Amino acid sequence: MMRRSSGKKTGQQVSGSAPVNSSAGASDLFRSASNKAVSKETERIDQLFYTYYDKSSGLIGPEGIEAFCSDVEVDHTDVRILMLAWRMKAERQGYFTLEEWRRGLKAIRADTISKFKKALSELEKEVMRPQNFQDFYSYSFRYCLTEERQKSVDIEIACELLHLVLGLKFRPQIDRLGEYLKKQHEYKVVNMDQWLAILRFCNEINFPSLDNYDPDLAWPIILDNFVEWMRNYINLNEVVLFLSSAAFVLLRVNIFGVSYNIFFIKHTIQINKNRLQMRPFLGGRPRLDVINSHHIKWIT
Repeated sequence: MMRRSSGKKTGQQVSGSAPVNSSAGASDLFRSASNKAVSKETERIDQLFYTYYDKSSGLIGPEGIEAFCSDVEVDHTDVRILMLAWRMKAERQGYFTLEEWRRGLKAIRADTISKFKKALSELEKEVMRPQNFQDFYSYSFRYCLTEERQKSVDIEIACELLHLVLGLKFRPQIDRLGEYLKKQHEYKVVNMDQWLAILRFCNEINFPSLDNYDPDLAWPIILDNFVEWMRNYINLNEVVLFLSSAAFVLLRVNIFGVSYNIFFIKHTIQINKNRLQMRPFLGGRPRLDVINSHHIKWIT
């Protein structure tokens, strides 16, 4: 007598039933949930955009940016707003398109004001990484080119931008460079090559000694001139510092290749701008007027 089949066989599919793929089903569910989350995130980001955009232009303009900065409690001149523009890849200074807005806020995962506030510190860390900072630094210059075919920025704007993007990292260098750029009269603008050389200068040159600066290397002339000015600046300030701690001073001064040793009481010296004047002990006319303080050397 034959046994009746139970209709079940180990490892085989029951006839007429559909194949079951549990992993594929879970993947579809996850993909669907993920798409919904992305859609919701985009919707919230868009809502933020339309809160600040200008209806006539369809863009977030200067007023909208200021309003946004006020809501996130950040000054509109804060470098982190420039960092946000870099993350957005914004093309026009002071204006954000919807596409740029989406790109930037998705990148920092901020679809609400509160999330944006928390994301700022991470954005700053991201920008300050060496592999990103060079790109951000170059972008900051291009972002200031507001006119068609513009290739340079005014000295005043360049100084402000240098303080904004390099001030925290290289404060002493940028303070002195800014002072020099505002005092000199040879250059009215800064171009991209000069801009990039300034970052290289800050990264590579010992400051304030400048002892590894070689003018024969490929440095722009504007930096050669700055280094010469700095060396004069350093010497003049070293004289001031030295005089503050000495009652009597012996200076060795080089004038037209001839060295002179001059001994005097420190109260007989007067420093006015870049002019070093030494008065005789008993009134009368100054005995020496050294205009180029780079040639001043002293002996303790």
